[in-house]
Formats: sequence, structure tokens, C-alpha cells
Amino acid sequence: MNPYIEQDSGKFTFYRVPKALIEDAQYRTVSAEAKLLFGLLLDRLSLSLRSGWQDESGRVYLYYTVSAVQDSLHCCKETACKLLRELEQAGLIERHSQGQGKPDRIYLKRFAVSNTGSGWSEKQTADEGKWSEKQTAPVEKWSEKPTTRAHDRPEIPAA
Repeated sequence: MNPYIEQDSGKFTFYRVPKALIEDAQYRTVSAEAKLLFGLLLDRLSLSLRSGWQDESGRVYLYYTVSAVQDSLHCCKETACKLLRELEQAGLIERHSQGQGKPDRIYLKRFAVSNTGSGWSEKQTADEGKWSEKQTAPVEKWSEKPTTRAHDRPEIPAA
């Protein structure tokens, strides 16, 4: 196999996972698989927005069945259920049962972040069914561990 070249960079599509899920201390206990699932749900949310899937309160919802989680993450039913439950317990999603034989409505929740993370702010609002892109300014926290790009880091005053 050959290394990537510049022309290759546009050939892929990507799922987005908010940095706060990776960097913020309050989400350390959330598994990497659950964080990946959240990225899949975020992707599906954009489809729900385009399709106009809103409840009577104007909240955007999506459908992502347990079998869809199984197919997407190549896992068993028990793992798929565990990951959805993990996201719910972390306060990242809210599921509403639609009745027997019908898929749950899933609402992605705005999540709070500590001073060291970045994510959706409390000021973010739904305006005519579209999420705004407004975010609070993130406060960067650099690792003390040296990296190959250590020379790119700004100076951090001692606390």
C-alpha cells in the first residue's frame, strides 16, 4: 500500500465526535464505543433536521434502532443496548418509547462542559428547527507531556 497523497484527502467522509467527549473530565467514564455511537447519532441528526423531524415542542428527534447500532458498530444486541444506555446515563441522549414494535425516538441533549472543554453552550438554541453553530469560547488545556508538535504550543502561565 502507498502513503496518502494530497489528492486523496477529499475522498473520504467523516463522522464528527465533539472534542468535549474526548477531552472533558466528566466524560472520561464514557466508553470509546459510546462516543463513536454519539458521532453516528450526530450524523443522523443532520438528516432529521433536513427531513423536518420535530416533535410538537419543536425538538428535533431521530430514529436509530438497536439493530442499526448493531449493524453500524458490528456488535451484538446486548452491546448495542449497553451503549445506548451508557449515552443515556451520561446525559447525552434521551429516549422516548413509541410503543411495542416501534423504534424509540432519540433526542440528542445539549451537554454541559467544564472550563477545560468545548461543546454546545447553554446559549445554543433551535431556530426554526436548525441548531445554531454558536459555542462558548473553549479554554484550551495543553498536556504537559511533550509531543512532536510541542513547539506549536503557546506558553501557559504557572498556576
